[in-house]
This record gives sequence, structure tokens and C-alpha cells, in this order.
Amino acid sequence: EATHTAVITASGKEIRGGGSASAVITATLVSEGPNSTRADVLTELTITGKVAQFGKGVITDVSKKLIDQFATNLQAVIAAKSAADSAAPGEVVAAPVIQASDSIDLLGAAGAPVLKRAIPVAIGVIVIVGIIVYFIVK
Repeated sequence: EATHTAVITASGKEIRGGGSASAVITATLVSEGPNSTRADVLTELTITGKVAQFGKGVITDVSKKLIDQFATNLQAVIAAKSAADSAAPGEVVAAPVIQASDSIDLLGAAGAPVLKRAIPVAIGVIVIVGIIVYFIVK
């Protein structure tokens, strides 16, 4: 606790298929002033199975979206607690709105990064097919 560091170890397996994931997440809190704290997060991630085929870029993009969602939810909880602590006795304070989800929408989270990588490949395939058709017709 003196270093304000938390280490979380997590692992899981696909319900169907042979994929698995394991992670060691180290979060260190750094004071940035009287009312501000930064969290530095380092993740060591191992993925096997079909999900591993997405590649590092897609996994990084999905991870960023998940961390952003976590940070947004944490900020809502902290803001609600702060509002409750400063509320007058008897005053009703609204509960925070938390984005809850038991599953991860990989297609939604990875859709844009996958499309960015797929469009140049698709254009290349179209050009190659066009060249082949040109030489066959000629």
C-alpha cells in the first residue's frame, strides 16, 4: 500500500473452443495534485485460440476501449460518492449510471480497427482480380 500499487491476476477459458486468456495487471496510483490522481496500468496478456488471430493492434484497441469504459465508470462512482459526502442532511443524491456488461462485444469494440486493416487488403484483391480479368479478356 505504501507504493499505491495493486496487482491483479486473471485468467479465463472460452466456453466453446480451446481459447484462453491470462493477464497480470499492475496499476500504480500517482498523485498529480490535491484533487487529482493518475493511474498507470501495465498489462501482461497471454491469449490463445481464435481470439489471438485478431493480432496485437486489434487487441490493443479493444483493451483501450475497455480501460476507457472502466475509467468512465470509476469516475461516475467517485463523483457520486463526492456528491453524497457533500450533500446536506436529508438531500437525495442520484446514484451513478454504470455501464454494466457481463460480456464483451468484440465485434463492436474491434470493428473499426479491423475495417481499417481490411480495406487496403480488399482494395489490393480488387486490383489483382481486375488485372487478371484484363489479361484473360485481352
